[in-house]
Amino acid sequence: PKAEREFKRSLELDPNIAVTHYLYAWVYLSQLGRHDEAIAEMKRAMEEGEKWEMRLKESPLGTTQQDFVAYYREVIAVFTEWCTEHGILLPNLRN
Repeated sequence: PKAEREFKRSLELDPNIAVTHYLYAWVYLSQLGRHDEAIAEMKRAMEEGEKWEMRLKESPLGTTQQDFVAYYREVIAVFTEWCTEHGILLPNLRN
């Protein structure tokens, strides 16, 4: 499908953007019932997000980026809640 090609192309261009992994997991893979793949992408999103957060802490950037970190954490919470509501058991994504 075209949507999947576009997600994969985006990940090829820059595999370090956490939100692309997150969107691919939640918007595409989990909607198709491909939950194992969605979980793997969500783990990658969290890994990339944590790397980004560490770089942010070391950088003298403004609150806009810190607001994004808070938003990203909220996105993870919403994804986890959605999986729970739909009976999808998630492993500990931080391991």
